[in-house]
Amino acid sequence: MKRWLLILFVSLAGLSCKKENTEFCKDGFIFWGGDPAADGSGWNFSAHANRSDFFALDNLDNAYKTDSLAVNICLTKTGNIFYCFCAGTHYYYHINSIRLR
Repeated sequence: MKRWLLILFVSLAGLSCKKENTEFCKDGFIFWGGDPAADGSGWNFSAHANRSDFFALDNLDNAYKTDSLAVNICLTKTGNIFYCFCAGTHYYYHINSIRLR
């Protein structure tokens, strides 16, 4: 009996764990955050024109490297940490698809 209860609790605990969704699509803007060699953030994406949040991009095509370019983009969070002098931990994001708005 105790064995079945243990199996039941372990199963319920496993089912209740929520996997983090690392892929998403948003409208926003491509920004140049400065040369990374000089403590800039390179090319990044922000959903807001005021750049209040940003996602560091690891594979932006040269055709989209225009500051303040309005795009619709689908990103996947990578495990690679983006090092910057900013609050919190930031990661690089891989572009799955991108198109102009």
